[in-house]
Amino acid sequence: MESGDRDQSRVMVADCRLWAKSTDHLERPYPVLCHLMDTAAIAGALFDALMSPDLVGRLAAGLKVEPQVCRSLVMFWAGLHDIGKISVAFQAQCRDLCGSLWNDPAYITAPQTEDDARFGHDKAALYILADLLPDMGYSGRTDGAAHVFAQLLSRHHGRAHAALRPEEMRDPVGRFVTPLGEGEWQGQRSAHVRVIAELTGAAEASGVTQRPSSAAVAVVLGLVVCADWLASQESFITSAGRLPEEGWQATDKNVRRHWDAAVSDAPAVVRAAGLGRARFHPMPKDDAEFEARFGFPPNQLQASLIHQLPAMVRNSGLLLVTAPPGDGKTEASQLATLHFHEVAGAGGFAFGLPTMATTDAMFRRLKKFAELHLTDSAAIALMHSMAWLNSDFGALAEASVEGSPILTSEDADMVVASQWLRAGKRGILAPLGAMTIDQILAGVLPIRHNMLRMFGLVGKTVVIDEAHSYGPWMHALLLRALEWLGAMGSPVVVMSATLSGRTAQDLVDAYRRGVLGAVAAPSSVVPIYPGWLFVDGTSGAVSEPVPVGTSRPSDLYVELVPVAAGAEDVTGQVLERLSVISDLVDDLPRAGGCVLICCNTVAEAQATYNQLASTFVGVSGVSVQLDLLHSRFQSKDRARISSAAEAAYGKPDARGDSPSRPRASILVATQVVEQSIDLDFDLVITDLAPIALLLQRAGRGRRHERGPRPAWTNPARDCSTEAMGDTPTPRPRGARLVVLEPVDKDGAMAKPPQWGAVYFESLLKRTSRVLRERGQEPIVIPTDVQYLVDEVYAEDFVDRREQAGEQDLKELRDADNEYLGTLIAEQQLAANVMIKAPTAKAKNLAVELGDAQMTDGMEEFVVTRLGADSARVVLVYRQADGSRTLDARGTAPVDRPIAAAHVRQVMEHMVPVPGRWVSNHPAIGEAPAAWAKHPLLRGLVLAEGIADGDGWRSLHSPYLHYQGTSTGLHRD
Repeated sequence: MESGDRDQSRVMVADCRLWAKSTDHLERPYPVLCHLMDTAAIAGALFDALMSPDLVGRLAAGLKVEPQVCRSLVMFWAGLHDIGKISVAFQAQCRDLCGSLWNDPAYITAPQTEDDARFGHDKAALYILADLLPDMGYSGRTDGAAHVFAQLLSRHHGRAHAALRPEEMRDPVGRFVTPLGEGEWQGQRSAHVRVIAELTGAAEASGVTQRPSSAAVAVVLGLVVCADWLASQESFITSAGRLPEEGWQATDKNVRRHWDAAVSDAPAVVRAAGLGRARFHPMPKDDAEFEARFGFPPNQLQASLIHQLPAMVRNSGLLLVTAPPGDGKTEASQLATLHFHEVAGAGGFAFGLPTMATTDAMFRRLKKFAELHLTDSAAIALMHSMAWLNSDFGALAEASVEGSPILTSEDADMVVASQWLRAGKRGILAPLGAMTIDQILAGVLPIRHNMLRMFGLVGKTVVIDEAHSYGPWMHALLLRALEWLGAMGSPVVVMSATLSGRTAQDLVDAYRRGVLGAVAAPSSVVPIYPGWLFVDGTSGAVSEPVPVGTSRPSDLYVELVPVAAGAEDVTGQVLERLSVISDLVDDLPRAGGCVLICCNTVAEAQATYNQLASTFVGVSGVSVQLDLLHSRFQSKDRARISSAAEAAYGKPDARGDSPSRPRASILVATQVVEQSIDLDFDLVITDLAPIALLLQRAGRGRRHERGPRPAWTNPARDCSTEAMGDTPTPRPRGARLVVLEPVDKDGAMAKPPQWGAVYFESLLKRTSRVLRERGQEPIVIPTDVQYLVDEVYAEDFVDRREQAGEQDLKELRDADNEYLGTLIAEQQLAANVMIKAPTAKAKNLAVELGDAQMTDGMEEFVVTRLGADSARVVLVYRQADGSRTLDARGTAPVDRPIAAAHVRQVMEHMVPVPGRWVSNHPAIGEAPAAWAKHPLLRGLVLAEGIADGDGWRSLHSPYLHYQGTSTGLHRD
């Protein structure tokens, strides 16, 4: 600072000709100094809104500073994020915005090469801060704090930059004088840093002398990115009085006035974005209070948590809950959320679900939970690729298609800010959220803004539902995510109905490694089913498992019905399988009942539906409702079918009534119904699947207490001769699960070739053998569940079956070897691709947190679902005049300006399909060029077709046919 301008006030010598933001909607460019002040002020408001005392303490420990200076430091770092814009390369992008600067001899510049012109301001920040921070007391080695924070702040656009070498740290700017500039360029960078340091109070705090933890880095980076996005909104910059007048200078008076206004406005900006900590009522203290709030009395699991959790759980940690389907695990996780709010300051929740369908269903339940238990309003987000088409969320999300843009110098970062949390990856920052598990797992992949995703989980209770349902790849990513959540102190609830003991131990140990680091020894967790246990988030101690009874004990009678696998004659196999199904439901029209048929592939579900339709639909004197649900419907049709299924087969109302439940019906579905959706059928028929998933499907049978069930749907041993007539039995003693077991000509289980890689043959063979060995003995729920799951996954499964024939043993071992090879390969690949554990240390922060610039050939593996070869196809109609429309009548043109209503309409006509269906088909249809710039429309493929009756048929790929009212998209 110096003195000496015309009004004799002290001058902060930051040059306001240096611009940071510009657009056609701004009267003048926005100075770098103003944007840095705005971002620092908003970072302070974010810190106040998001950081509980517990989190502040953890952050201070990770930064190795005193808690009272954390806020000032975070504001200071946020205010430095765009320091790289004070460089020749950035300012030269628009020379007319700072014209007089180029004629100022103090700004020493050299001729720019093409490489210099592409020198991004985020990369520039790396070298500038590595040069400046050591002078402010930050340790200056390549493994020191100066280098870490220089790398951290250079990642604010989501890209990591290579670590500096020791010799570069001695003169970071000297290596790139041409794009960075010297003389006054260097002086201005120092001046801007001094101004921000004084305004934020960081000038009074000593520099950071020790390397921060990776968890602390993630929190700081998340706060900085979030603050930058909020401060970059055009609506914020153009608000009254914020844009400096022509000739504005950075006098002490002007700077203080702008700073004070930014600090004053920042809390409202944060609130308007929907950010903050949710505040809940305390957890119910007894059964009566639970019933008053939830509307029903607690079952044994819920009562156990009400009475035992408060004494056992006094801070953050991991709660592992195992219980049968329908035993109230969701409410159990909600109780834990309320308790973690009390004892750990958790200011929200993030529920991770396996599929979009289960996430949509959970979103409705969580909205109701929030309405009943919040003490104040809080934003809730639904997060998956089609979230904004959800009718419960769409009104909130639709506004995000249009609005005030975030001003940036990079077109790739253009995103919308109206309804701020609804767009892009930012939904995870909302205090309350239901999301597919992919949103959580993406945080441990080396993609842009992965740490923003991890930051979005900090300070919330993270719920992982259906933890058993993920394959080796996703399981490996989940373990790494749990390590990070443990390191960041986030409470976690892991829930499963069918979790093997080995998997439970993996999950517990991953969280403990995050808490304790390398000193965490493997635990010897043996889960109790049903029951729960707790891992302390401070000490890493694992509690004794708490056994819980069930108010819904039942016997499950499994009927293995062989169907020919028929590899040589697929048509014959399908007909035989369908013939068996037809026989099983023969009594339905006469005696009534609701039946679920769960198929392993979409093609089999479509074939099953078509066969049953020929038997029941439109047949005189037959009144059977038949529906089909799978992933290959247009979004609008799938939403309609899903909602109708939940209404028809959901939980009875408080009086035990189900007015929408059909008298006689069949729902043919794929795996979309097997988890986290509350459906109740009289009988479940299913293709063979691994034991854990079979038990999940069985949980859709006789899930709720109802009136009499049709006698023909009862297990045969539950039905007396008299009961097998038309009169329903009053209270059947068990549920019936019919499993269609594919077999070869010798009667041995054989995986059908059309199942492809849906399930490992090893697990199918093991499941088949365990069920056969069980014979007529029912599966007692919940007593037998843990034993059966552990038995199928046992390492010595084959060794304990010496009585089996030599050929059987060989086939089992061959299948096991294939499964083990895939398991090891996916685990090793995941280890190579995902970011390092939070306790890993490397000189390059990019190595620890993930480098968004992947090497050639690795991009295909940076996914949450390995091998998920899929494409998103929009079905359009080619009209006689050559135009393309979304409807057969030609009233909804494809090629028109993008607006919210149009985007919604396009997405409603989208169908997910296997990628091979559209690959290498250049004539399949070209999307409008404008779609490539829209975050929701980018990557869509058009399939052009013509009307075919009530459906659609492709012009370019004759095998594609859509029947939206019945079977969806299929290949003829």
